Amino acid sequence: MSIFDREMPNHKIPAHKLDEIVSAFKAITEEIFEGEEFVFGPVTAKQTVDHYGEDNLDIMVVYDGEYCGLDPRKTLQAAVELGDYLERFDFHNIPTNGYIHKSEYPEWLRLSNLMPWEKWDE
Repeated sequence: MSIFDREMPNHKIPAHKLDEIVSAFKAITEEIFEGEEFVFGPVTAKQTVDHYGEDNLDIMVVYDGEYCGLDPRKTLQAAVELGDYLERFDFHNIPTNGYIHKSEYPEWLRLSNLMPWEKWDE
């Protein structure tokens, strides 16, 4: 049996642990971008189920700084490091993460709280 033949169990993260995970991701991101001119926060995490039926964790990071300084290798590194952290919760997927500038965050937040059909009514 190869590693690709076995199923990795996946588990939902307890809701009361999400704050701890958000804090950990913020700390990881700040460490990776240390010395660069970014301020991160707020950071939000939402548990979802992907189109394969697997549990996933969607993370949105609000940042203040120049977009061109968000090195994709570093943002991926943050997600991978958080993935390692999540294994303590028996969560085996690498989380998806997005970064949004603080000036765009209020509009994103407003739209993310609307139902899909409400977005087109404006």
